[in-house]
Amino acid sequence: MGKFGTSGPEQAQTVVSGTFVATGTSASAPFLGKFNFALWGTFAGTVSLQKSYDGGSTWIIARDMNGNAMTLTAPDTHVVEEDEPGVLYDVTCSAYTSGTVSYRISAGASRSNDARFT
Repeated sequence: MGKFGTSGPEQAQTVVSGTFVATGTSASAPFLGKFNFALWGTFAGTVSLQKSYDGGSTWIIARDMNGNAMTLTAPDTHVVEEDEPGVLYDVTCSAYTSGTVSYRISAGASRSNDARFT
């Protein structure tokens, strides 16, 4: 999960992560370039990666690099690409039945924290 070991420093520059045990929405953050969207756990529910071009007033479902809508009902991982600076992303659980949904959006290696680059 962005670390070389379980106790190592986070290598991603931007991370939004957490869990859902009910419907809800994560924190949002801007992402630019290629980034990861991962969903895992044992759950019954519907989760979407969403994006906003207007500072969070309006949200739309994001698409991966192959054009697939990022609405998931099972664990999965995707690489997403954003070309426009300032676009916010969040994760929304719009339907929930049971279990724990874990999610993560992450991007970029921090060269100052990455031991492989020193």
